[in-house]
Amino acid sequence: MKVMVLKIYKMNTVTRRLNEIPNLTYTTRFVLPMLGSKDRNDNFFITKNFENCFVGDENHPELGKKIFLLYEYLMSGEYVKFEHKLELIPEFSSDYDYAGERQVMYIFDIPDEHKEDFQHFLKGEYTKFSNGLKEKILHFWGIEKVKENKLSDALYATSKETTEQKDTDKFVVGEHWPKPVLEQEIYMNPK
Repeated sequence: MKVMVLKIYKMNTVTRRLNEIPNLTYTTRFVLPMLGSKDRNDNFFITKNFENCFVGDENHPELGKKIFLLYEYLMSGEYVKFEHKLELIPEFSSDYDYAGERQVMYIFDIPDEHKEDFQHFLKGEYTKFSNGLKEKILHFWGIEKVKENKLSDALYATSKETTEQKDTDKFVVGEHWPKPVLEQEIYMNPK
């Protein structure tokens, strides 16, 4: 099943690549920004090597639910510098390779200030995110809080469309973005 990719990003060289990722996860949209800061936004994380972001890895269930960033490994000085910057992020936990796939998975703990937000994400309760995370998400993706924007609407429920008009199996009451399907938000190496 493919995940819908909406054109909700300010188009620049880096975010244009997001439209090329066929199965962009909700985790990439809503959880990855938890690691963002003034110095780390989409231009930092979404490189040409970025594959996707997940809340788990089926091949390593012992790691639990965290932030998993998957990148295509590239033997270059630039990539080694980028990898070093990832490892300096306070929430960095560990990494491992999928050598046959030439991929590296980087694991990050959920930042303390977003642990409750993470639980809301897993339930599909985007409007219950803290104001701090909502602002981080919009800043991360370079989006201004506007009514016409689907991501902003997911966070603030600004559109007039009600949940009653939507499939209640896919939406939490009062929410304007579908619940995450955890099978799509957890990485599974096809082997």
